[in-house]
Amino acid sequence: MRKLPTIVLTFAASVCLACATPEDHPPDETWTEAPLPSRIVDLSPLVTEDLPLRTWGKKMLTDWGFKLTNEFEDVRAEEPLYVVNSYWTLSNHGGAHLDAPNHLEKGARSIDQYSLEELIGRARLLDFRTSPPDEPISLKEIEQTEIQAGEIALLMVGYSGPVGDNELPSYAYLAKDAAEYLASLPVKAFGTDALSVDSVVRMNEALAEGATGYEGLAPLHRAFLGRDIPVFEQLENLEELVGLENTVFVGFPLNVEGSNGSPIRAAALVY
Repeated sequence: MRKLPTIVLTFAASVCLACATPEDHPPDETWTEAPLPSRIVDLSPLVTEDLPLRTWGKKMLTDWGFKLTNEFEDVRAEEPLYVVNSYWTLSNHGGAHLDAPNHLEKGARSIDQYSLEELIGRARLLDFRTSPPDEPISLKEIEQTEIQAGEIALLMVGYSGPVGDNELPSYAYLAKDAAEYLASLPVKAFGTDALSVDSVVRMNEALAEGATGYEGLAPLHRAFLGRDIPVFEQLENLEELVGLENTVFVGFPLNVEGSNGSPIRAAALVY
């Protein structure tokens, strides 16, 4: 017997549904309308050509051999119709982004191996904007926030990128035992408005002291990523969450095979 093409079957099914009466499909009384947030706070910056430079600063990008800017190319045609297609060369760690474990450990988990369920959850804002830059936030201070296991910790330090060409990124950061405490609870994910979970200034001090490797130079990344806890960096607008109790953080990445990080459109859903 000859099989009908899929498109014909699909069309026929659509017609049948359109012709059905309400009696044929009574409402599902078990369905309840999903609650929608009262507000959505955008936690991501606009992706522009100079975004990496604004967040990292020229000195750090140059010191590590990274590109200073994103690149955008539009390819247009006028005939037989106007159409434009674009090609982007983006820093996957410039602007709001998700780190994957393979960012700092060979052979570790990559971005495409995250499930979306891991990247959404109830958020708790940790407001440390008054903490001195380049100084650690203590374990005691973190314990006093009463953050709970399973929550997504959002550390706000009021970061702004370097202004001068020779400046390094500067911000308060977690003490190592504070990071270990959050990771051992465990929190579901950790996010910050700072350039990085680890302190750039402290990293340079460790280099001068002869430290090397993952544990020596990026111990806070290791505390989280080593336990498969997602890390979000360079978030924006966290101050809009001050005083809000019921918020859900969402940070979904581009699903790029093997990627060590990805830009995200991070948001807080306010209930």
